[in-house]
Amino acid sequence: MMERKVGLPVDPGKAWTLDDPDLTGLDEEQREFRKRLSRDIREGQFQIPPLPEVAVELNALANSADPDIGRAVTLIERDGQLAAKVLQVASSASYGVGAPITDVRRAAVRIGISGLRNVALALIMGRVFRCGPLDGLMREIMQHGFITACTTGWVCRVLKIDNRTGFLCGLLHDVGKQALLSVLARLARRYPQWLKRGFVDEALLTMHQEIGALVAGKWELPDVVRDCTRFHHHV
Repeated sequence: MMERKVGLPVDPGKAWTLDDPDLTGLDEEQREFRKRLSRDIREGQFQIPPLPEVAVELNALANSADPDIGRAVTLIERDGQLAAKVLQVASSASYGVGAPITDVRRAAVRIGISGLRNVALALIMGRVFRCGPLDGLMREIMQHGFITACTTGWVCRVLKIDNRTGFLCGLLHDVGKQALLSVLARLARRYPQWLKRGFVDEALLTMHQEIGALVAGKWELPDVVRDCTRFHHHV
């Protein structure tokens, strides 16, 4: 079986945008999908699911001028799966080399509240976007995002720049693909032909940057993350 590559490069000149939805060179089904998506976005019908409460609270704390790390730790400890992920990330090379951390509070001190927010986002992406028949591809994209996040965080640490922001940008650079998979899975009840591999791959390849920026804006993530989702194929 041919390996599906979820991090394929894209020609920026052929990337779809809402302001200039170029339909040349597309077949009838691809044009119909783009028209439908453009109309839904312009009419406010494009469904971007809200973040779960724990991610919303952690995002608010991360953006606060006086964040309460005790409150953040309490939120993390309520979710065993999230707490385990925090310990894993805090012990990773992205945050230095040393003995594995086994205490959530120590992990929170090491990675900071923004780091806790980032880990929560990494864990909940699969809960936010439901993809039904496309769940397998969703898992691949999530894995790609987490590996990219860890690598970016490590590179940023080596270069002595903000590794937490680097981790978040790496994690969410392809969030537009996740949103598109959710849309395709929902619309496929009416248009089952839109689940064909070639159709899905082409839509993800050319449309995920613009959709990713919409998601980052809806979730009130930092501007640098929004820029990363939109322009990561332009560098």
